[in-house]
Amino acid sequence: MKYAYFTQDGKLLTIASQQQAYPDTTIIEVEVPDDARANAIYLDLETLTISERAPFVLNVEYNRVSNIPAGTNVAHDGELYHVEDGEIEFEANVTDVVWLHLDHPCFIAQYVAVPTGPEVA
Repeated sequence: MKYAYFTQDGKLLTIASQQQAYPDTTIIEVEVPDDARANAIYLDLETLTISERAPFVLNVEYNRVSNIPAGTNVAHDGELYHVEDGEIEFEANVTDVVWLHLDHPCFIAQYVAVPTGPEVA
């Protein structure tokens, strides 16, 4: 059995093959299966149990991505945005494709391509 260590807000610090003695008493220790992958699990803070991260189920449209889970961090062009309202929109003067990196503790991080350009009436 391995051990996973999380911060109080559920951020995974490490998975170790032996129990660790953290001096910080706020660190949460949870036993995990030997085959647990750090990027595939998250800590349910209500039950203090490990769950598998799920894929995002996004709606990608022209100049817009919706159905983004609250609390998702979206990286674009060196900037980081914290999405709480479920969507991100773009305004563009030329036709292009924008690449976003989405990250959320409960979902598998992924890149998504968003077609952008001027709105046509």
